[in-house]
Amino acid sequence: MRTAAASELAQVVASSELLGTVPRAGGQRFASYLGLKVLDLPFETPTPNISMAWHERTHRAAGARWFREAVRRCGAWE
Repeated sequence: MRTAAASELAQVVASSELLGTVPRAGGQRFASYLGLKVLDLPFETPTPNISMAWHERTHRAAGARWFREAVRRCGAWE
């Protein structure tokens, strides 16, 4: 089953016998208020490749540059 958001997945898992995989930080947050249990996967997972794209006209725009840098700083997803 695929869901549009991790919060939706957590609610499906909480009301069924299904399992779900989400980043640990999100899983712990959902577990705290939905009564879920967080477990380690029994195998390694690859680091996701996350990229950004933007229009040339916003390449030098201060607000767009600030936003891109904020996204980069949040890149430590763990």
